[in-house]
Amino acid sequence: MRYTRRFLILGGLCAVTLGAAPAKYAERVDITPSSVLREYFELVLSGNYESASYMWDEPSRERALRFGIEYPGITMRVDALSPVVRNIDRMRDYIMPGVRGSRKMEDGFVQVEFSTVVEGEVVECAYWLRRHGTWYWFVYPQDYYARNWPVRESKYLRVHVHPDVERFLGKAVLDEADRFVERLADSLDLSRDVRALLKERKIEFFYCDSDSTVRAITRVHTKGMLDLVSNDIISADFPHYHELAHLLVALKLRTLPLYTLPLLREGLAVHYGGRWGKSQSALRDLGIYLYKEDLVELDSILTARSFDSTTGADIAYPLAGVFTEYLLDRLGEEGYFRLYAELSGTPEEMRAMSPDTVRARLAAAVGVPDWAALLADFDRFLDTDMEPRRSALAGGVDDGSTVLSADGVRVVRNRRWVGFEFTPDHNPPSGTLLFGRDPRLKDDVSLLFLEQFGTEEPFEGYRYGVRFDQFEAGLYDYAANQLLAKYILGISPPGDYHDSTANRVSIRFRRELTDGVLPLPGDYRMLDR
Repeated sequence: MRYTRRFLILGGLCAVTLGAAPAKYAERVDITPSSVLREYFELVLSGNYESASYMWDEPSRERALRFGIEYPGITMRVDALSPVVRNIDRMRDYIMPGVRGSRKMEDGFVQVEFSTVVEGEVVECAYWLRRHGTWYWFVYPQDYYARNWPVRESKYLRVHVHPDVERFLGKAVLDEADRFVERLADSLDLSRDVRALLKERKIEFFYCDSDSTVRAITRVHTKGMLDLVSNDIISADFPHYHELAHLLVALKLRTLPLYTLPLLREGLAVHYGGRWGKSQSALRDLGIYLYKEDLVELDSILTARSFDSTTGADIAYPLAGVFTEYLLDRLGEEGYFRLYAELSGTPEEMRAMSPDTVRARLAAAVGVPDWAALLADFDRFLDTDMEPRRSALAGGVDDGSTVLSADGVRVVRNRRWVGFEFTPDHNPPSGTLLFGRDPRLKDDVSLLFLEQFGTEEPFEGYRYGVRFDQFEAGLYDYAANQLLAKYILGISPPGDYHDSTANRVSIRFRRELTDGVLPLPGDYRMLDR
């Protein structure tokens, strides 16, 4: 009934409407998903964007406008990423032949494919519609895939969770997602109004069971992503801090170009939120190593083309995060975001931006004469500022107090570090020290713990764990499903890590990584693997 009223109102207000009135559609027998898409494109071609926008269902339009994030030059916020809508003048003569057949899905959903060739370039996309009565309304693909998923809410998130991973969405992991939002809101100095909006309207998070489901929704091979059109996060990782960071940065800027140079866009999200279950601290150490060992050059990830094609994401992202720390240190937050806006634009502008242009703009922003001077300054920054910030180093802590000595492990703390010395009764040394029992985890299932131990070890609610062998040691957070820090022999700085004679492993981690939580008598468990 509400759909009929809406179209009657539009028929009176708009100069161009879809057949003017619902009664007309009720009489027609030729309404098909493909014909609806053609009529949608006709409205776009005529410049009647308001009527075209109202062909989307109300929840879709609300989500697109929920946070007031605007992209200048975008004519239709609800369909901002469409290659047709975004480039309507270029596409004008190629639209109608491009509407292909439709594919009927369950519960009244239909997928319509668009594909055409424009000046030798293939342009394609898919639209999703859902039938209500005699009409089809445009929707987002996640609305189809998650139509029957249960929904869980936290302070800031509304999580549409695939039933196969619902058991991993306990109180602790939801709390940590909220805590991250609040910490980053503080770092970005988001206003009270923005925070209140987040609390009231919430971030829509679609927690998928696998990368393949993410790909089915987004048509991108990725672990997860922020959908810039709907403001939804679609991911097989939860909480996906990296994508939450993208959204909160957009909330800070509110008005920003649709695309930003990946070096800055992804670097900032790594700096604030890490990536794919690896914390910012763990990726910082990796980025320093990759750069200093000449495994990746800054020049190789400067442009949009080179960032995405010349090197793998596992190499590009850590260095981008480290370089972002450098820029924030040299420019401050205000200067960084000025540069962020300057190196943003349309996809075409991003692809056309040359390495020389990027080098010149970065050098000018930092205030050095040329690119060579910037690289020299970056090297000094790594040596003087970043090396002391490493999150994991070989060797224990000698100048502190012992907090635990039992079961082949000795834990010593000082103001900055927590040192671990493991001397297991088996050779070669290996094992896991679990500590920091968290009452929120009492009845939860940790996905990270399950991935590491399967069902052979019961999860007893310990939040943190140090896993080690003779070659590497990692510090893990089982509430947030994150690697907090990693030491790898031969990659991390050398030191007294493994003493084969004493069958001992010695490693230390930054104390703040566990918020001060330490292994204490009665609050730990030692595993042999």
